[in-house]
Amino acid sequence: EGYRRASALADVEHIRGSLLLCHGLLDENVLFRQSAILVNELIKHRKAYDFAMFPSERHSPRRQDDRAFLEERILAFLQRSLAGGVSAGVGAGRRRTHTGVAAALSRAAGRERPFSTVRHPRQRTHQT
Repeated sequence: EGYRRASALADVEHIRGSLLLCHGLLDENVLFRQSAILVNELIKHRKAYDFAMFPSERHSPRRQDDRAFLEERILAFLQRSLAGGVSAGVGAGRRRTHTGVAAALSRAAGRERPFSTVRHPRQRTHQT
């Protein structure tokens, strides 16, 4: 139930503006197929999106070049999509994580809950 409620799939038709998707192809948490399902829904509902794929990365980019490229893509996306509304703090300190950016995008989209990745039902979550 929690996965279904947190999934971005349920709200695709209500997304306003465009969406930036980033995916590491070696990700063991989120399979590429799950991103493909989201892209199919975006296309079905005629929603604009940008997609950054990292063939040599897992869930979060670890290589410095890939992290820098991701941050540049996020900053450019925010500047283009939000006309500076959220972008001022994203690239400045280079400490903002993709989770923080997802939260900022969720707020800009008017969502109460942050966007979440679509997870396989058998995947375990890290609980504290």
